[in-house]
Amino acid sequence: MVAPRWIPTLCIVLLVGGALLAALLFGAVGELPLPRGGPRLDVRHLFEAFVLACAAVALLAAPAERRPRGVWFAATLALPAWAALSLLPLPVGVLEHLAPARAGIVQAAPPGPLEGCDGPLIGPGPPAAATLTSDATLTRQQTFHYAAGALAFLAAFSYFPGRRRRLLALTVTLAALGLAESVYGLWQWASGTPMVLWQEKTAYVDSATGTLINRNHFAQLVYVGLAATLALLFRPRPAGTDPVGRERAMALRVALGLAVATELAAILASRSRAGLGCAALVLAAGGIAWVRRHGRLRLFELVLAAAIFLPLAVVTVPPVVERLAALPAEWTAAAGRGEVYRTSMRIVAEHPLFGTGAGTFALIWGRYRPPAIQGAYNYAHNDYLQVLIETGIPGLLAALAPIVLFAVVTWRRRRTQPLDDPVSLPLFAALGAVALHEVIDFGLQIPSNLVLVGLLAGALAPPPLVSTAGRGGRVAVAVAVLALLLAPLAALHSLARWPGLGERVP
Repeated sequence: MVAPRWIPTLCIVLLVGGALLAALLFGAVGELPLPRGGPRLDVRHLFEAFVLACAAVALLAAPAERRPRGVWFAATLALPAWAALSLLPLPVGVLEHLAPARAGIVQAAPPGPLEGCDGPLIGPGPPAAATLTSDATLTRQQTFHYAAGALAFLAAFSYFPGRRRRLLALTVTLAALGLAESVYGLWQWASGTPMVLWQEKTAYVDSATGTLINRNHFAQLVYVGLAATLALLFRPRPAGTDPVGRERAMALRVALGLAVATELAAILASRSRAGLGCAALVLAAGGIAWVRRHGRLRLFELVLAAAIFLPLAVVTVPPVVERLAALPAEWTAAAGRGEVYRTSMRIVAEHPLFGTGAGTFALIWGRYRPPAIQGAYNYAHNDYLQVLIETGIPGLLAALAPIVLFAVVTWRRRRTQPLDDPVSLPLFAALGAVALHEVIDFGLQIPSNLVLVGLLAGALAPPPLVSTAGRGGRVAVAVAVLALLLAPLAALHSLARWPGLGERVP
């Protein structure tokens, strides 16, 4: 039975719309603060449950020949599957052989053996069984996060590749998001307001952060939007002799050029060094795309770009230069980022195979934190390193698997079928920029960022060359059913923290 064609379209629209609302309304905090002093509603895992449900239905409704092949499912779901395995209880004796450091933590944990005045044991001793993770609740929550990103990618893979009009619609949406964030971020920076929507900023008060808290995560959203805007700007339009049509095309070009300048200015106003470097990569890809499409850069485009961008750069560049000059000191200081990385490698050395458990970095950091570092670190500020700490070497390999598979398959496909649409180069560059950005940041720990990047990656994946109606189709159905089962569990993790609901949620 073939599902109606509107069902996957509706699911993708809901997915994209939900990710946009998540980015605009609650950004990085995972909570929706109600206006006028109302309660803060935990919506992080509710959003992930929504993503899992929509993506699962999109996969089920997709035609069998459009579904990804089994290798894509294996690579994409390897990390959430590995994270979930650490939730299985094991005898402490087995745990001592598999993860000695974790077994030591279990045996030293309270309540521990308690002695009475006359010496005999009066309290319970260590448990007979324990999980590989240091905190099962945190690991379940992080597994939902990984699964939401994976399902968003797989759903987009089954809907977008090979459909240019659909990819164009997604590109327009990402460009609009980047522009909206940029305008709000520039207003925020120029006015000096310490607010993010109706909540007060607690950090980065001197930088543009848009609807997010962290300037680097804001810059990540904006340079992805910048790539989409460049793709629209360089998109070929049919040449016509109608003067009105040519005037409209020129007006659209100028509007897109202004949008590019606004997004660049917002990245500069964010004072994000990594964001600026990633934007430069996207711009370089845009220049290559323009030259491949038109053969050269005309003087008019160069003058227009300079006239729009240079006045903004004069105001926004000096603060960025100051932050770049401070970079060496930040890495060499006793409490700097370099010390965080060195301490993190000590954690890896003690938990190399299974890690400390997905989502437990903030919990385990307190056991290893150097005295010189007084502040709390909820993230390692390097997503690859954090995955290595939390899930061990196999977890890191699982995280890299979809990246490597995407790069290899795309490269091979482009060698046999040369890129006939070079305007998509900025979008590919944006994905590469995100992968590089995660070496020094944790933007993909933000659910909305992860889902949007997953949707873009799935949309740009090479369309399948062979039918997946066989084994790949059966795998898709099994994965979709599992995602539908996970969705209510993820929702319960959020609803349990809502005022008046916590005591009613099991």
